This record gives sequence, structure tokens and C-alpha cells, in this order.
Amino acid sequence: RLKDKVAIITGAGQGIGEGIASVFAEEGAKVVVATRTEKNGSETVEKIKEAGGEALLHVIDVGDRNSAKDIVEATIAEYGSVDIMIHNAASFLMGAIEDFTEEDMETSFSVNLKACIRLSAACIPHFKQQKNGRLLFTSSVTGPRVAYPGLSYYAASKGGVNAFIRNAALELARDGITV
Repeated sequence: RLKDKVAIITGAGQGIGEGIASVFAEEGAKVVVATRTEKNGSETVEKIKEAGGEALLHVIDVGDRNSAKDIVEATIAEYGSVDIMIHNAASFLMGAIEDFTEEDMETSFSVNLKACIRLSAACIPHFKQQKNGRLLFTSSVTGPRVAYPGLSYYAASKGGVNAFIRNAALELARDGITV
């Protein structure tokens, strides 16, 4: 099902993202490991290659405004296409609302919410041209379903991600793009 598909996976240097990248590679996908930390990303790529998979490292801060366009262009330059984009990277800042700075809020919203929109926007023209594509997101129950003291910014950003998913799914279905 994933043989020869090209997947960009953010936050793939560790944890859930590393697991997703490994499973996708095992299933035959060409994986672009997108992560902020080169050491972790290199380790993920090596594990995938040692297991017989294909992977490429792209060191990226998804919170940066230009990173989405850059990673999509780099992926297409390397593999000729992109079929799946998985936004898994997250900023999990914890603390009292009154203690958060403007920079904390910007980090949380840029990494969690703005990046999912920017990555989607960068992939959609290619998906429309191919008449298919997949946008996948790791979200959270925190925000949409669960309230937890100290996670207000995180919850707000993840609630936004869930709203984006529902609306983008409706908007993009006619183009063969699933969200």
C-alpha cells in the first residue's frame, strides 16, 4: 500500500514520528525524516536504512515561515513527487497562562498550528496535479476533549489543528486529497 510512495514526516527524529517513519519505510515508502535535531534525525535515517528502507534527512524548524515550502521543494527535487505529508512535530510548552511570553505563544502556534497549514498549502498544488495525496496530522485530546492546567497554549493550538483537519477534509475531497 505504501510501496514507492513518498512521505514527509515532521518530528521524525524521535518518539511517535520516529515510529511512523519506521513503519512507513517498512511498508515501502520513501521517507523524508524532517526534524529540528540533526543527531536524532540521523539516527532515525540510519535505523531505516539498516532495516532495508529508504530515507532522507531534512533538518528543519517547522515553526519557521519558509520551512514548509523548502521541505516540499527538496523532497520533489530528490524523489520527483510527494504523496503523503505527516505533520507530527509539536511544541509542548507547559506553564501558567500569565507566565507565558509572546514568544512562547508564537512558538506553540507556529509549530503546532501554522506549520500544519503551511505544510498543507505547500503540498496541495502537487497533490492536485497528481489528483491524489494524503495530509495526516498528529493532534491531541488536549484542547478538543480534555482540559489540563498548564497546557492552555498547547490545547488552543491543537484545537485549531483539529478544526483545520475537519474543514480541509471537506474542501479538498473533490480533488482526491484526503485529510
